[in-house]
Amino acid sequence: MGLGNTVRLGEPGQYLRLFKSNVFVRDHDRSIRFYVDQLGFSVVADARFEFDRWVAIAPPDGNAILALIAPKRGSAHYKLIGTPTQIGFIAEDIDATYELWASRGVRFDRPPQRQLWGGTFAVFSDIDGNTFDLIGSASMCLLISSEQIGRAHV
Repeated sequence: MGLGNTVRLGEPGQYLRLFKSNVFVRDHDRSIRFYVDQLGFSVVADARFEFDRWVAIAPPDGNAILALIAPKRGSAHYKLIGTPTQIGFIAEDIDATYELWASRGVRFDRPPQRQLWGGTFAVFSDIDGNTFDLIGSASMCLLISSEQIGRAHV
């Protein structure tokens, strides 16, 4: 579609979705091993530029990308390593995901706990101490699945 064409969200075949979120890490290679070996993610891009490296990883369904960024020591972004990422993953079976990841050495700050809103919620950390939410909600998973099936038939 050319730049002169107007795209309206909601038209058949059009979509808008999250592309990537940044995760600040100390060492790309060490982080790649964690995300691939312990969480089961895939490396979708590993590009080296003159002064930088850009690594993109994706969870098994591939619907979103985490960009692993190793900022320079002392920079404002370097200070973000080891902090809450505000990124949440939804699992179809949170208990099975928790058991699998825990058996692979993933550190959970909080194991799955039932919440007042009806879902289940856990918090885990990556190798650098960045924290993520792991969410389990049957109604959210059903809604996501039905949306994906609906798009597949368009």
